[in-house]
Amino acid sequence: MKEILTKAFYIRVESDYKDFYIASKAEAEEQIINAKYFMNQIIELIKHKYNIEF
Repeated sequence: MKEILTKAFYIRVESDYKDFYIASKAEAEEQIINAKYFMNQIIELIKHKYNIEF
């Protein structure tokens, strides 16, 4: 998970400070996959910690 957040942060910083940063289709697809994975991990953590089902 650390790697996912680190890469997402790096891309965000690049897009904030470069004049014309354009993510490739592959980069965008990778970030979507990583975001879904990250979100599912958080949901599982919440379900486990609070013993709830969605």
